[in-house]
Amino acid sequence: MVVQKTLAFLAVVLAAVSSLSLMESVSAQMAWGQLATQTVPPARAYHTLVHDPVRGRTVMFGGLAQDGSILTDTWEWDNSNWTQLFPAHSPSPARWGSVACFDRSRGTLVLFGGGTASAFLADTWEWDGSDWRSLATTGPSPRVLGGFAFDHANGSPVLVGGQGGDPRSTWRISDMWRLVGGVWQPILTAPLPPAATGALFCADPHRREIVFQGGSNVVEIDECWVWNGVTWRSGPTRGAYSGSASAYDPLRRRIVAFGGNRFVTTADTWEWDGAAWIQRSPSPSPSVRTGSRVAFDPVRGRILMFGGDGPPGSPGRSDETWEYFNLSQARYDNYGQGCSGTNQQVPQLDTVDDSLPWIGESWWLELRNLPATFHVPFGLIGTSRTTANGLPLPFNLGVIGMPGCLMLMSGDLGAAIIPSVQGRPEWTFSIPLDQQLVGANVFVQALVLNPGANDLGVIVSNGGDARVGMK
Repeated sequence: MVVQKTLAFLAVVLAAVSSLSLMESVSAQMAWGQLATQTVPPARAYHTLVHDPVRGRTVMFGGLAQDGSILTDTWEWDNSNWTQLFPAHSPSPARWGSVACFDRSRGTLVLFGGGTASAFLADTWEWDGSDWRSLATTGPSPRVLGGFAFDHANGSPVLVGGQGGDPRSTWRISDMWRLVGGVWQPILTAPLPPAATGALFCADPHRREIVFQGGSNVVEIDECWVWNGVTWRSGPTRGAYSGSASAYDPLRRRIVAFGGNRFVTTADTWEWDGAAWIQRSPSPSPSVRTGSRVAFDPVRGRILMFGGDGPPGSPGRSDETWEYFNLSQARYDNYGQGCSGTNQQVPQLDTVDDSLPWIGESWWLELRNLPATFHVPFGLIGTSRTTANGLPLPFNLGVIGMPGCLMLMSGDLGAAIIPSVQGRPEWTFSIPLDQQLVGANVFVQALVLNPGANDLGVIVSNGGDARVGMK
């Protein structure tokens, strides 16, 4: 009989575990922390900062220096320190206010436009991890401080808006372009977000959307728009901000925005959860600033920030490196290995779409590589991966007719058949919105009835180590 995991079932299971391993704090407290790096790049604002997932580095380029000069240097963040690079070519002339994003379709970082002391630019450059290369393509007009993000719905970078003309102009642009195969193409759609400079423009890969919020057209704009790959729709706003730094946090599936101008320069931290803006109160927090830049560091699992411009009368531009993180972070890690069945493949237990165990949300696991012949998968839940009934783990199941199979967790909190969803075994946990569960550790493993696989007719998967978190 197929047994669906229910809210009540998980509440009992996780409540039992939570009494064993609660964190000291059960609140979802976010925090900023300043990093003392061995190398400190020069202070700057209105630069670019983009993570390169192919090479595992975060790349910073250009901007306005403390003395007002314009930079043309390239730096890499290796998840612990900054290193200046000296490529054979660099975007020329030196520039500030450029926009950049990673083009997943081409596997390169793309930079567009920016400004010198006397003119705005409309050239396009690519960074391949070792050198900059100019793309021989034309399209968007010269501009600074537009919006540029990868459109996951269409598989191409998208550019909107910005300030056009020259540094003395108040012209704000309202247009939209995409870069396909290194060639610019206009996107003729209506309506468009308002003409603005310094608007938040950030991709949400999970929802396959791009969020546009705020910006300035002489005064700050209080609007939010969401692009779904085809059309724009208006959304709830967080107030009239311009110059905020923004990046997507894939662990919590939220866009994080920091600082910017709201009539005055702020140190506000906001998050977009796909439906609404949520203001956070992290402690500690960076000082007020605009023109800083942020990117997600997947190795550390945190938002990285560098630089920014303080308000008039402040020390000026920053050379600080900060990171933003969750003190109640959920996590899931696979460990160990299962044993093969009649199809000579090992069952693999893993998360669905990188989902994590958050209170108040559903958490999905799936089982892959199952035999095509008769099989029945069970899910086991335990409180330990080191001991089970006084026996050390992992335990060799060969002694009961399962050679090559290991028991990787205690299995003391029960088992149930994993139901099949559209032909795929999927294990769903509906985690209660109960702060007492935050920090609870649970361990999971799948057991599969597979006659003929061994003397007992049973095989097992790898193990999973999970900690319940709160967003």
